[in-house]
Amino acid sequence: MRLFSALVLIITVIGVSSCRKELDITKDPSARLEFSTDTVLFDTVFTTLGSTTQRLKVYNRNKNAVSISSVRIGGGSGSSYRMNVDGLPGNELHDIEIAGNDSIFVFVEVTIDPNASAIPFIVADSLLFDLNGNRQQVQLAAYGQNAHFYNDSVISGNVTWSNDLPHVVFNNLIVDSGSTLTIMPGTKIYMYKSSFFAVLGTLKSNGTLTDSITIQGTRLEPIYYDEPGQWNGMWFFRGSTNNEIRYTTIKNAIQGIRVDSLPESANPNLVLANSIVKNMQVVGLVAYNAQIEAFNNLFFNCGQYAIIGMYGGKYTFLHNTIGNYNFMFNRQTPSVAFTDYIEIFTNPLEVHLVNNIIWGSLNDEFLLDLKAKPNDIVEFEYNLVRSSNTSFSATNIRNRDPKFSKAEKEDYHLKDQSSPAYGKGIYLNSFPGLSTDMDGKPRQNPPSVGCYEAL
Repeated sequence: MRLFSALVLIITVIGVSSCRKELDITKDPSARLEFSTDTVLFDTVFTTLGSTTQRLKVYNRNKNAVSISSVRIGGGSGSSYRMNVDGLPGNELHDIEIAGNDSIFVFVEVTIDPNASAIPFIVADSLLFDLNGNRQQVQLAAYGQNAHFYNDSVISGNVTWSNDLPHVVFNNLIVDSGSTLTIMPGTKIYMYKSSFFAVLGTLKSNGTLTDSITIQGTRLEPIYYDEPGQWNGMWFFRGSTNNEIRYTTIKNAIQGIRVDSLPESANPNLVLANSIVKNMQVVGLVAYNAQIEAFNNLFFNCGQYAIIGMYGGKYTFLHNTIGNYNFMFNRQTPSVAFTDYIEIFTNPLEVHLVNNIIWGSLNDEFLLDLKAKPNDIVEFEYNLVRSSNTSFSATNIRNRDPKFSKAEKEDYHLKDQSSPAYGKGIYLNSFPGLSTDMDGKPRQNPPSVGCYEAL
């Protein structure tokens, strides 16, 4: 019994001694820290608009604990950077302990002051760690970008946005009734969280094949590249007329485009052409009794519908590609749907869908839900569609994989001429803008279905 007690005592002493060693602070000048990276890098950050938080891990590989006498930002109180060391904020912190074979986190943010530069510029600093008379450092680097800033702004009169600098919108932007906002080729528009791009007047988004326009959220870090729900979306109100969106990418919102009510003239509410609508939390394009012409567009990765028209309206969709896989969402709704009612109220519906690809991960990706059937006009011809509906015209191709090149990498070109969409459309030479595909490639006669000709 005495021998057993002695063994227990020895083991306990060894354990306590070992624990103490991990907590005993070494003063050895050869002790060093290790870092998860030698440079904390921020991608482009708009001036005056703070960054996301970057994380640095600091390791103590020594058996004994260490006490870092000082952790500070090299630029001090005048730095663009801010830090937080394991929950403690400040530009300079002292006596930070790390147990043996343990680690801590340092969190860093940056806010960059504007300057006169039209091109991105670098703002550099460093984190300095003083340990036992030695100094180690980790570089800090951020690319700053000046911009035009708008906060709850109302566009009045005829206004043109150029591409000299990005345009950053806080809260909402409103194009007033009777006013026109013209967006020039190459312009980049960044919408802050929860902001709307609202149009009561007229929008002309005039991108080109070689110089397109982008409308997206303000977060430019790679982790946010395809993150939906970063802003609220575009909203064309009743009374808004003669809107055009050409060669424009709209991405990462809750809803991409909302169009309300038939126009008050013979022209469509919206012409959407050669554009991309992607990564929407709820819907790519939603319309309520509206009039829309859409051709040579690509819709993909929408949480519910890619396109939905409700309560009637007039819709012409020609040579569009809808590829709505469930890469991010557990989607239960078809990619494309049209109804002629809301609740008990109906309106006439006129739909022309020709030469489109309507594809996705569900068995039924197209829905027509009609109550006022005698007043509705539906043309559904020469489409490649995933659907269990056997009543479609024989001109349509049903349930044959279109063979996209690399849909998981946002490439919805047809893989090659083995695609069932190749040469299966009808040549629409009477409709302006359809002689070439979305890439500007001449269409064959007969053309491929969708927004791209087969390679």
